[in-house]
Amino acid sequence: MNCHICANPAAGQCQVCWKFYCADHGDRLCQPCQSQRGTTGAPAGWEPMGAVMGQPRSPRSSRVDRPPDIEGQPLQRVIGVGQTVCHGDTEVVLVSLELYADGSMVSFRLRKTPPDEPRASPVATTHHPEFSPEAADDLGNKFQVWPHSGSGGGDRYWRAAMRIHPELPAQAKNLRITITEVRWLARGSGVSSVTEPGPWEFDVSLE
Repeated sequence: MNCHICANPAAGQCQVCWKFYCADHGDRLCQPCQSQRGTTGAPAGWEPMGAVMGQPRSPRSSRVDRPPDIEGQPLQRVIGVGQTVCHGDTEVVLVSLELYADGSMVSFRLRKTPPDEPRASPVATTHHPEFSPEAADDLGNKFQVWPHSGSGGGDRYWRAAMRIHPELPAQAKNLRITITEVRWLARGSGVSSVTEPGPWEFDVSLE
């Protein structure tokens, strides 16, 4: 991954907008978010990626609340999914679902080859993916989905892990994860960002 400001190698990922920054353009937050950030939290108009819109929040909750760090908890179960869905030139694979006491972790793999670019030319030099999944179970519950980590690009494959919160109810038998679009953000001059419409839908059996 490269810095979204200058395209130099990334040194970290912004904790507000989740874009990558280099050593000159960020420290926990990228420079644009540092300049917009007020004393009370995130920049105006910011919404966490994947948040369920229109869902009520608890009185103690704020716009920048995040789910607990579930990776420090004992792993309860791993469901290997391995479902592949293609739309246009974007392939998304839902690799696995990890279940913890206070939430879940879902892992994706993405691949993109723009139609105007030969497959021999690495896409990683010009674009990187951004997407916001939605998650709902067969009981009608909707869940928050938060970016956790991402990597890749050198071989035209990207991996992304996302946290799902709160925990899935024991009575749920199915989890549907939907990606409505994938935004391939341009890096460098002479290229344009591309939005690939979906949906990419995955049905995960919890039984």
